[in-house]
Amino acid sequence: MHAQAKNIFRITLDLYNGNEFVLNDSQTYQTLGPEFKDKLPEVRDFVRLFPLDPIEFKSEQSKVISYENKVYFADKSILDIFSFDFIGKDERSKFN
Repeated sequence: MHAQAKNIFRITLDLYNGNEFVLNDSQTYQTLGPEFKDKLPEVRDFVRLFPLDPIEFKSEQSKVISYENKVYFADKSILDIFSFDFIGKDERSKFN
């Protein structure tokens, strides 16, 4: 679905207790993205996502309230790395 999908990779973390595998997690250290981009020329960019607790959104215009469970903070590079379609032609400019 994303134009550059073949160039997008997800970093994961394998946790061990000694030689015993404990779990695989998609959460890694915050500094990995900047460090990889700085030290590895093949890494062109990175995006970090951080999940939030469920959040309430309120529209001041329509007075609609919604509760969302899957909300994330993200680096603004998410819009360069992933191809998202927005409603309305000027929607992306709101994020820059």
